[in-house]
Parts: sequence; structure tokens; C-alpha cells
Amino acid sequence: KGNYWNLLIQEWSYDLIESSDSDKYTGTSGGILTSAGEGSLWTPVYTIGLPATSIYCLALDSLNDLFAGTSLNGIFISMDGGTFWTQEGISSPLIFYSVKTMEIDKKGRIFAGTDTSGAFYSDDLGVSWNSIPSISGKSVTGFVVQYPSMYFAGTSDRGAFVSTDRGLNWHSANNGLTDSSIVSLNVDNQGHLYAGTSQGLFKSAGIITRIDEKN
Repeated sequence: KGNYWNLLIQEWSYDLIESSDSDKYTGTSGGILTSAGEGSLWTPVYTIGLPATSIYCLALDSLNDLFAGTSLNGIFISMDGGTFWTQEGISSPLIFYSVKTMEIDKKGRIFAGTDTSGAFYSDDLGVSWNSIPSISGKSVTGFVVQYPSMYFAGTSDRGAFVSTDRGLNWHSANNGLTDSSIVSLNVDNQGHLYAGTSQGLFKSAGIITRIDEKN
């Protein structure tokens, strides 16, 4: 229950995800490691096609395709559990950015946040990417998808943003949030949104099931 911790990996570990068959993956400063079952033993994934760089974030779609956000090389995809990789969005400037966060909704739309150039989304498994200019933060630090209606994004300098149309349009949602530097976003089982910031932890006043429009 958090009173005692066991060390598993002795390097920077940025993200952790779990597949439908309970295989776990973590992105680290030295690549991707994987573990089966309880996660007590971690081994490197010997990848082909993925650059030897920091892996800032990982995501799985409904087909268990594995996506990796890298340092200064954009996003790569593996369809075989992490052995063979190809770079996604080769016609997009995203391939030159560091991707710090990713989220995939139930319809397969992928959201990616970069460290210097805002947010992007893809509707075709990452082949092409569209910028999201309405998320005006320079660095996008997190996405939360509460399918089907409520999507949230956190930024390093402009606070939180919300979308009610599957991420096509976004607007600022900072009422009561006194710190615009968001480090992380998450939702509890009751539907409250939490924002970890440089000045502390904030919690939404109500559950995030809808947005009430007001003049």
C-alpha cells in the first residue's frame, strides 16, 4: 500500500503501460523494457528500427499496436510487441520533435504532445498528423480521454484545455487553477480531474462528465 517500495530499474523511467494480455512496457532513458506477470523482472526490448534514444511515452491501441514517443525523433510504431519499428508521420514536422505524452481514444484517434511545439492528432494510425493550434501551450505535458465526450490537455505554460468533440476543438479551462504550469493530469474513479503543477496539486470542483455552457 505504498509503505515500502522495491527498486526494479536503475535508470530514468518515464512511462508505464500494460497490454490486454498483462505484458508491461516502460519507456526509459535507455530504450524500452518489458515485463510479464507481476512486473518483478524487467528485460530490454531488442528493437529494430527504433533509434537509441530516450523513450518519453508509450501507448497501445485496441489492436495492441505499440507506439513510442521519442526524444527528437517523433513517434514510432511496432505491430509485433516491440521488435520491429517504423517511424510515423514522415511527411509531418512531428518527426523532428520530442514527444512527451500520448493518448489514444476508443476510436483510434491518437493525441501527441511535444516539448516545444504544441499538440498534434492523427486519425490514421500516425501516418499523417494535424496540429491542434487551439491548445496554445508550448509544451503539452498530458492528455486525459474520458470517452465519449470529455478530453483534457495539460500544458507547461497555459494551464488546462478541454474538448467536447473528440479533440477537434479545444478551449481553456483554468477557472480556479492558479498555476498554469501543469506537470501531470489524471482522473480518479469518481470522475474528478487532478492537475499536478509546479505549485501543488489541484482537483476539479465537480466530476468531469460534461461542460455547462455559460454566457
